[in-house]
Amino acid sequence: MISIENSSLEVLFAELLAALLGVHGEFGILIYFTPKAAIARLDMIDNVIEPSLAGHSELIAEIRAILKRAKAAIGRRHDAMHTLWAFDDPADGVQQILLPSFKGGEMNLSTLDKLIADYRSLIEEVIPLIDHVQKARGFGWKAPYR
Repeated sequence: MISIENSSLEVLFAELLAALLGVHGEFGILIYFTPKAAIARLDMIDNVIEPSLAGHSELIAEIRAILKRAKAAIGRRHDAMHTLWAFDDPADGVQQILLPSFKGGEMNLSTLDKLIADYRSLIEEVIPLIDHVQKARGFGWKAPYR
């Protein structure tokens, strides 16, 4: 479930990148998914916010806050996906063994449920954000550049 929500969020971030650049969403997907590292993809968005939305400080701050939360969620997803998991009865929780340190311990499944909820919340916030960016910036590579 975490991977499904992550994929949905990443496609929306590709569309947000397209809106920031003033290009069709398909180009946003082509550009966004070129780097293989998720954090690097978010950094691409961060790098184009200022020149794309000059004069829209509240929108810039909103996007940066969402990117910060997304980086945290993606970091937690990375930890979940690259962990050794063990359990006797999932209702009792699971054992998380972090590699390569072999640290970790018991984790309630509610922790993973919270991660999924965080992804869903971000998805719900990014959807209207794309429209806000398009309305603030306009379409086309020339706007708002002077």
